[in-house]
Amino acid sequence: MKLSAKASDAFDFKDGDKTSEAKREQAYKDARYVDLQLHQVEERTTDHDSLLRQQFKAQQTGYNAQFPNQENHAIVIDNKVVGSLVLEARARGVLIVDFFLIPDCRGKGIAAHVIRRTQESCAAINRHLLARVMKSNNQAMAFYSHCGFVPVLQDDLSILFEWFPPH
Repeated sequence: MKLSAKASDAFDFKDGDKTSEAKREQAYKDARYVDLQLHQVEERTTDHDSLLRQQFKAQQTGYNAQFPNQENHAIVIDNKVVGSLVLEARARGVLIVDFFLIPDCRGKGIAAHVIRRTQESCAAINRHLLARVMKSNNQAMAFYSHCGFVPVLQDDLSILFEWFPPH
């Protein structure tokens, strides 16, 4: 499958449970290194990697406890894990538990394409797609709105966005 002209690399979903944990951990660390703004340090150190490794392990443990029926999909381009999409089927629809791409893959249309494919899969089974976004994450709120999600519920910290399949 080919992406838009801006995102010319082909990508595929791989079963995250069968994708090497080390590869998924490396993609997590690459993505979160920038997100945590550790890039302000001139050189990435083993201390940074150790911190990110601990966060990855804690996240996996938390997700396994909170989302026992999760489906973990590695996003792969040219045999390299470049991101992750974690989903869980719920009564109201399919929840996006987590979604990230490494920095080199951002701004190229890949994220929107991943979400479109996920929406197509949900539409095929007539399920809504949900995403909870922190109110402080303006970029994610704009992204999900651009992908056709609408805010349906909010609390002090987050907004629940929902995409409805066409009838």
